[in-house]
Order: sequence, then structure tokens, then C-alpha cells
Amino acid sequence: MKKKWLIAPLALTIFLQSVVSEAASTSMVSSFAPYNYEDTGERLNGVIPALGDTEPVTRAWQLSRWTGIINYPNNKQSIIPNYDVFNVKPRDGDPDFDKENGFGLVYKSPEALGQLFDAFTKGNNGGISAKQWTFYRDSFESNADDEVFKYRHPFFYNVEQNFFFLRTSGIIQRMGYKFDSTKKISDDERQAIYTASAWPELSFTRTGQGFKLNYKAYGFTQRDIRIVATKKGAFPDLKQVMSLTDGKMISTDKDTATGSVSVTNLNSLRENLGNEIDVVLEDGYGRTAIKTINIAELLNMDFIPDSLTLTDSNQLWVKFHYKGEDYDSADYISERGIPMLAKVTITGLDGEDQTLQGMYTGSSKKTVNGQEYSYYFGNVQVGEQAGRYKIKAAVTINNPSHEERATEFPSEAYDNNTITDEWTRDYTDLIAQSVTVDPDKITDGDKAQITAKIKNVGPTTQGNVLIRFTDNGNTVYEAKKTLPSNEITTVGPFTWEGTGEGNHQIMVIVDPKEETDDIDYSNNTAIGSCLVVGADGKAGSCTGDKATSNWSVTYPTITGYKKDRKGKKRPIWEYKRVSYKESLTLSADLNTKQGIATDPNHPKDSDRESRGSWEIIPWSKSHGKDPNQVTRAGYGFELTVKTNYYTDWESKVPNGYEGTARRIGGSYHGPTQVTATIYNTLGQKVDTVKMERIAGGQDQATWAFPKHTAVSPVTGEKYVDRKWYIDEKTRDGNYTVKITTDAAGKDGLIACTSKVVTIFGSMYDDTQDLRVYNK
Repeated sequence: MKKKWLIAPLALTIFLQSVVSEAASTSMVSSFAPYNYEDTGERLNGVIPALGDTEPVTRAWQLSRWTGIINYPNNKQSIIPNYDVFNVKPRDGDPDFDKENGFGLVYKSPEALGQLFDAFTKGNNGGISAKQWTFYRDSFESNADDEVFKYRHPFFYNVEQNFFFLRTSGIIQRMGYKFDSTKKISDDERQAIYTASAWPELSFTRTGQGFKLNYKAYGFTQRDIRIVATKKGAFPDLKQVMSLTDGKMISTDKDTATGSVSVTNLNSLRENLGNEIDVVLEDGYGRTAIKTINIAELLNMDFIPDSLTLTDSNQLWVKFHYKGEDYDSADYISERGIPMLAKVTITGLDGEDQTLQGMYTGSSKKTVNGQEYSYYFGNVQVGEQAGRYKIKAAVTINNPSHEERATEFPSEAYDNNTITDEWTRDYTDLIAQSVTVDPDKITDGDKAQITAKIKNVGPTTQGNVLIRFTDNGNTVYEAKKTLPSNEITTVGPFTWEGTGEGNHQIMVIVDPKEETDDIDYSNNTAIGSCLVVGADGKAGSCTGDKATSNWSVTYPTITGYKKDRKGKKRPIWEYKRVSYKESLTLSADLNTKQGIATDPNHPKDSDRESRGSWEIIPWSKSHGKDPNQVTRAGYGFELTVKTNYYTDWESKVPNGYEGTARRIGGSYHGPTQVTATIYNTLGQKVDTVKMERIAGGQDQATWAFPKHTAVSPVTGEKYVDRKWYIDEKTRDGNYTVKITTDAAGKDGLIACTSKVVTIFGSMYDDTQDLRVYNK
């Protein structure tokens, strides 16, 4: 039993492969003429396209099998495994047939064209009725008897003076297809590739005088489109038809032909065809689109508006009803619905006129007398500023000016389609104008007074409004206030104790529980700050050449929306905490210039600054020191300081709706002053120098000693430099320079460092060298 189950599928596979192979090896023409693949003959007469001839010629021929590839507009594809191609010799007497000169031929008979039709349309007839498909096939078959196809026609061929053929790429155009290209797969395998155009489309809409047809027809050649009316169900019998295009064809050569036809002669159509008709579009290839339309004579049909409603959240609704004869909705109402129009006029500070329109799509299958409807236009945008607004709406149901209006009869029934109404809206905007802390810098544990200014911009007084104050997000005070219309109300002052060094974010929030009818909650917060410092008057102290700080702030952010008790859309506020940081670094370079060696035989400008190098360089080397950190009493040294401040302040503002969160504002920068304090070899402070910024900006800067004018005690020469000069009587030892920034950034960052310069000898030790230098 197991062996039989294994063998049976194999046998079935072999059988199917054999059937497919046999079908592919049998030519299509073999059903009508005694020719199969690889057969040859001596006389094929007709226009050979590959040879560039315009007149018929006679050539020897060979029948070969190609594969036909058909591409459909729905991205599907079908394959014809036995596509007949006749190869010819380029010239009489040539030994071989040239496949490059091959072209497809189909036997000239209705049956052969029907066979070709089936091969080309296989798998592409979904959604088309059997009657329409048969009409399409019959139309194509009839081309075999077209008297135009005879000797000298470029698509007509005579084989062996006995059998007549048509060129496939030519005749297939009459199906709405086109030949695209050939493709060489191998020496023995080639493909002919075709593209099919789409099936025609037809739709209609009712008009006051009749109906309007809209069509699309596809193809690749010159063709005549026909649009006619028949009795319902008469198709494919088109003997008794009425033209809907004044007896004229619609001639086109466009790949996609679109247009519309207005039909108003309903009485004539009813008299000749009845109350229900079929509109038939034939695209010139035998493909058809059919629509059934009821054109029965109308009695009374009227849509009447009843009332308008503007809800508290400004949703505009209309109620209306139908009065008249019952009918099937699809016969007189567009597939898209009933057109609705509202023109809204708004008077107020920033009110703008609006037009709201759409299609009512809630019709039932049957429209009956007394049927009621309700339609929602959408939200009326009243205004964004506080104040009083007057709203007037003129609503037109089943808009008579719309081309897709539902039918009403008589025409006077359209005259009562408009209804108007008016409303008044009062909007208040509560604004947190400011919050101040006095003083805005206190010592840790001390107290300050906090005051806020609140304004009610609106036509009515708002009573019992909650006002909340927070310190870095924590509630520190609440009060309820009456806010008179269009006045500024002061809340506070109240006493607040600053605890914890650093910057404190003080925020006032108006109506935090959203208990009022405030039109705009995005302006209900204001932010201030207070710097709390230590007992030394600073928010921090110097601990080295790098100082850092971190802090957090709160951003009111709209994260979504909700409806309040009146159905009005309200923002959902979240108070998001965001952490920021800042840092300040300082670096210093002290240089005596004594590391520049002098050479009396090759003097240079820098010798003036390094007169002691002749002795300082070897001495520093023996003592493990940098000669540029050693100098004589009476000489000077340069000091270059670099400061680098960084902060990510307000780089992480949360993203919410309506432009929230809003930036708190303000900016923080590096130090505005760097000070060098100098101590002598006895540890005594001898000078404090405010350094000058010589490069950079607020955040990255380079600093140096102020410019100094000196006079050479030997030559009397004047020169300018940025040095600090050591007293000539100073004994040997170390000078110390302490460099400190002033407070920088948000939290008063201070950076500091020290440099040491060693005093070795006096400038008078170099006078002999100087005299030698000047020889």
C-alpha cells in the first residue's frame, strides 16, 4: 500500500507534464492548417516588418514556437506556451532562416481569432458578466471577415497560396492590447511581450433635469467610443437603442479617454425604452460598461430642513426630513450621498467666516415619506481670543448647486432647502502674567516675598479661581481669588523660605484643576526664580579647575485632549520634570620666555625677553625644572588662561500640542572676569590683577594680563607686552599665582588653579651678557 501511494503522485506528475509538453509542442495554427513547429515552406507573401518593406514580398518560411507573455493592468500576467512565429530568410537564396526576422501570425478565420482571444485573455475576465464577455469575444472574432484584410494590407499574409493569415501584433490591437517587445532568452527560446489595457468604467449622478454620465475608456489605438441607452436587460441586443451622444461616436486615440455626457431627454427615453434603461458604453474594442438607471416620471419629492443645533463644544448639527413619494434611494440619490452646505458667519475679535460641507451618507435603501435625518457638519472654529462672539449659520441641505444633489421635484422643491440660526458665545482667558520673588537672591534659610499678577481677559467675572504656587514642582502656597473682567489681579505677597543652595524655579499656575471655562490653558503658567546661596554669598565655592552643577525644572506640557462636562475639548496638562547640567573648566599657561636660548653671534628680537637664558637653561636642566617657569628678579612673565563653559539648558524642552512646552527663557554663560592673585617668595600677596579677555566669547574665552609698557634700563627702548614684572629686589624662591573666575552659569560656578614661577638670581646678573650682546 505504501508503494502505491508513492508511485501514484509520480505517475500523475509525469502525465500532467506530458499533457503540458504536448500542448506546447503543438502549434495554434495546426487546428486550421497542416503546419506544425519546425515545418518549412517556400512561399510566404506579405509585408515583412523586420525587413523594412512597405510592399508585400515572398520569402521562404519556417514555423517556430515562441512564448507569449501578456501583462494585464491589475499586475497579473499570463503565458502562452505555443505562440506561433513565422521565421523568414532575409534574402532569397540565404541558407538559414533568421529568427530575428520572425513575426507572429494567426489564421484568418473567426474560429482562429476566437482561439487567440482565449489565449490572450486567459485568467483576466474576473467581474465581467458572461453576456459582456461573449460580446467582446464575438466582436473580436468578426474581424476575420473584415474586407479590409486583403492583398497589400500590411497585416494580411498568404502562405503557399492556400492559407490566409493575419499578423498577430496588428490584429490584437482590435482587442485593446498592444505589442511591446521581443526578448531573447536563449538561442532556442524567445518571448513576445504584450500589454492589455483596462476595462472601461461608467458611473452616473442625478441632476435636476436628468442625469450625468462619467466615463473612462482605455486603449492604445484610434477608436470610436459609443454610448447608448437600451431597454433594461436588452443587451447584447443593440438593435433598438437611443444614442446619448447625439448620434455621434466619441473618437479618441488617448490611452485613457475620460469625459462626461449630460442626459436630459428623459421623456423621450421613457416613451421609447420604458422607465428603466440600461446605459451601455462600448469602448471601440467590444468591451462594455453597463449601468441601469430608473427614469420613471417624478411626482412629489422634497427634502425639508427642520432645526439647527450648535452644542456647547461648537458642534454644528442639522435635522431634516423627506416629504413625497417613496422610492429606492439608489435611483435618485448619488452613491456618494446627499450634498450638505453650511456657511457660518462669526462676529468677534478674531472670528472668521467658515464654510462646512460634506455628503450625508446615512440614507436607507428606501426613501419614504416622513423619514427624518440628522447630519453633523463638524466643529465651528469660533475664535482663539477671549471675548463675545456672535455666530450665524445658513445651512443648505441637498445643496441645489451641487452636481450630485439628490432629485427633488418639482424644481420649486429646492427653494426651501435653507435654514438659518444664531448663537452667542462668551469666552474667558485667564492669563498668568508674571511671578516675582523679592529679593531674587537670598542666603540658605532666609525668606523672600512671592507675588503674582493674573489677568482675566473676557466679558465676565470669574469667581473662586484656584491659584497655585510651586517651588521646583512642589506646592508651597494656594489661594482662591475672584478675577474681575478685563482686570489684573495681584495674588500675594506671601512669605517663602528658601531652603537648599542653587536656583529655585518658582511657578504660578492659574486654575490648575481646570474648573473654569478658560479658552486657552497654554498661558496659565508663569515662571520666576530665586538663587539661594551659602553663608559666603556664593551658590558654590572653588574646588579646582573644573566645576559642575545639575538642576531640574518643570515644563507645563499639553499631552492630549479630553472633553469637559460641557463636551468641550480641553487640553490634558502634564508637568514634566527635565534635568539640565552645566560645567566650567579653566586652564592656565605661565611663560617667562627664558627657555629661548640666546646667541651673541646671531642676535634676534626674542633675546630681549630671555637675557638670563644663558644661565637659567643649564640651571633648570640640572634642577629638573622648565626654564620657561624660571626667571630673574626684575623680569616679567606672561600668563594665558582659557575658560570653557558648557550647558545643555533648554535643549530638552518636551514636545507637546499647541506649541507646548514653552521655553522658560534666559541664557547662561561663562565668567565675565578672571583674576590672578600673586604671592611673593615669602607668601605675601603683592598684587591682584584683573585679566583681559583677548579672544573668544561668552562661553569659550582666552585671557591675559593687561598690556604693559616697559622701558629698557640699559637702552631706554620702549616696548609693549602682556607681562607682570617681579620686583628687582626679590630674593630667590617661588612666586605663586592663583587664578580664579568669577561666578558663571546658572548656579554661580567658580573654577580656579595655581601656577608657580621660580626666581633664580637678579636681572643685574645679565648686564655683562647684555653688553656683549650689543657689540
